[in-house]
Amino acid sequence: MKIAAYVFQKYAKSNYKNECLDARQFAGLKMIIDSVEKAGYEVEYAGLDTIHNYDIALVSITAQCDWWTFIRERYSWETNRNLKVIAGGAGVLNVRHLLPLVDYFVLGAGQNLIIDILKSIQTAETFEHESVIASKTFSTDKKYYIRQESVYPYEIKLTEKKKYKQKNIGCNHKCFFCSYTWHRQHNKSGEAFEWDEIGVDLSNSETAMLDFVEGKKEINFKKFMTTAIDGFSERLRFSVNKKIKKEHIDFFLEKMITDKEAKAHQIKLFNIVGLPLETEADWFELIENFKRTEKHKRVSEKQWGIILHSTPFSAMPATPMANAPVSYVNYRKRISKVLGGHLVGHRIYVGKNIWVVESRATESLPTTFENMIMNRGTEKDSDKVLQLAISKKYWGAKTSLKLKTLEKYFDANKFFCAYPQGETPNNYLKTYAEVENLQKNW
Repeated sequence: MKIAAYVFQKYAKSNYKNECLDARQFAGLKMIIDSVEKAGYEVEYAGLDTIHNYDIALVSITAQCDWWTFIRERYSWETNRNLKVIAGGAGVLNVRHLLPLVDYFVLGAGQNLIIDILKSIQTAETFEHESVIASKTFSTDKKYYIRQESVYPYEIKLTEKKKYKQKNIGCNHKCFFCSYTWHRQHNKSGEAFEWDEIGVDLSNSETAMLDFVEGKKEINFKKFMTTAIDGFSERLRFSVNKKIKKEHIDFFLEKMITDKEAKAHQIKLFNIVGLPLETEADWFELIENFKRTEKHKRVSEKQWGIILHSTPFSAMPATPMANAPVSYVNYRKRISKVLGGHLVGHRIYVGKNIWVVESRATESLPTTFENMIMNRGTEKDSDKVLQLAISKKYWGAKTSLKLKTLEKYFDANKFFCAYPQGETPNNYLKTYAEVENLQKNW
């Protein structure tokens, strides 16, 4: 039985050795490979041109966008063999429209499930487990649980130069929109949440602003750092259980501009835009934070640059906001246009000590649409999803044409509307917490 860890074309080089894999993209897959090899199986890397030589393909899906790449390449696989596909990763959630393409979908941590799946394939039996969706036996009447695991105890080799050992799982906060929180139970170690940039200096990691404010993490402005506010106003943040007050942002910004040892003079603020009940008036509250921080402060030798990266809200399965409405607005360039007014370029604020720009990486409305198709698609969408994935014309088109194409073939209301509790297309997914009790009729 020949097993391959599948490498998407965009990550492949001249061969499929360890060093050709992006460390952050494949950390989860590396843990699976490590588990499989410890069980006595051999795993090789394969790509589009060699996958036909194998019996089993292990595929890492880390986000919704990976599915479009996988579908396009899966359609191109040249194979007459009975190739079995096992897909896992943080992007494996709603799978109803993907059933024809994958044999087993692993929900959550799979390092202690993968061996049993491989054994069942060897014996030609269908593996059944509450955290594994077998395409042949899938039913929306069943409940499938996102599997939890303890920290992986072994160090894994990411590349020839980088090694990684998992330190924590999940997050000590409970933001209602966050799949990272609700799909991974926190390890209860008491450590503050830190998004580990695998194999990279952890001073560049994202740390929750509340952990800075509450003293759980020391603020270090000596190097470029990132943190998150996840909502333009206090009202919006509290509505999604992100309990950052105006005063907390003031505290952080004041520490920033008065830090005499600071060297970086640039930070990134992650934000969520398009939350339910949001208005443009909420946006201007953040500008007031900047103005209030600078009031009565002397001008620093160097101005602080803030990159505001606002990700459009998408309702993620198995979270308290899985049934929430999604804003049908193209936010790319809109934030700087509304807040910046007469300012040039992507600037949204220029003051004595602080200047703020909108990130150029804000996702467009078609990208949000594509994500919601993955989050709320059903069996009826399978053919259209395949046609879209393999369409070179679509993926090479401008934003306006992409949106027209999506509106032509998909019912936008189905993917963007609010659903009554328990009636979302992905309601068969469960996680470690009873999120239904926290859902609202938005």
